[in-house]
Amino acid sequence: IEASKGLAAMEAILASSPRLRTGTVCVARIKWKALMGQLPRVPPFLSRFAASASSAKAMPVGNYTLDDVKALVVGSLTDVLGNDDFDINTPLMEIGLDSLAGVEFRNRLQGSMEGLELSPTLMFDYPTVPDLIDYIWTQVGPVEDDDLAASGGPMVGGAVGEQLAFAGQSCRNPGGCSNHPGDFWRTLVSGQDTSSDLPSERWDMDAFYDPDMDAPGKTHVRKGHFVVGIDQFDGEFFGVKEAEQRSMDPHQWLTLEISYDALVASGFTKETMNNLDCGVYVGCATLGGLSPDIPAAGPFTNIGYSYSGLSGRVSHTLSFRGPCFTIDTACSST
Repeated sequence: IEASKGLAAMEAILASSPRLRTGTVCVARIKWKALMGQLPRVPPFLSRFAASASSAKAMPVGNYTLDDVKALVVGSLTDVLGNDDFDINTPLMEIGLDSLAGVEFRNRLQGSMEGLELSPTLMFDYPTVPDLIDYIWTQVGPVEDDDLAASGGPMVGGAVGEQLAFAGQSCRNPGGCSNHPGDFWRTLVSGQDTSSDLPSERWDMDAFYDPDMDAPGKTHVRKGHFVVGIDQFDGEFFGVKEAEQRSMDPHQWLTLEISYDALVASGFTKETMNNLDCGVYVGCATLGGLSPDIPAAGPFTNIGYSYSGLSGRVSHTLSFRGPCFTIDTACSST
């Protein structure tokens, strides 16, 4: 509405009752279509606005083609974002879909398909448009008898005593040793000492060193076993923005790199990892390592410095479908 009409409406409201003058009153332009898209159910007092916000009826499940699903997903995303200038292969969060808009997006899709139930965490479970289209198609597309027969029923666990194999390995080694597992083994066999002085890029050792073992707030040790290049994490490759990368514990950098390298060593590519039925289990006893200072709180520090973030970030970043656990049993989990 025009500013003059809004002011006139507010003046009329304030003049209607003396009691309103002690409260807070505003006149706002509301995008009813967007608002209704965020509500799982429309309350009765907003029903007339809901009727004007959407005239389209949901199509019943079974009447869809794959092209229909694609059009609905892309169209709903365009409506929520307010533009169609996005690459469908880019993760939804990277093209501007935050958690609030994600709820609206999910509600729009669910309201467009009769009988379809979608999780509130849809954008995290299926982080790209193609992932989402594939999932929804499995829910609304036709089911062939041959498909059911071919599935052979649910997969069950292997027999007790079944042999397991390490298909791929990766590691990060201290003391200038290469990151190849074979070199790590040779280092152990040869008894090589991998200790070194603290790398200068981590922190000023002189500020914390004191030969007195009892000096408060100091350490009497100058050497350790340090992984070289820990600060050279390639966040762009993993789709991690710079601001988020700065709020990540270095253990999360290493866990992502090592997990990816191990899967590549076992024959996977970045593309074939997507939607892989894969569990992530991480053992970790301590966090920190690049600086003795506690990082300033920010929007990413909660998950960036949590134990759950070690396994959860691998599962989320590589789009795995499976459980993820970080286990802390002190020294035995390191």
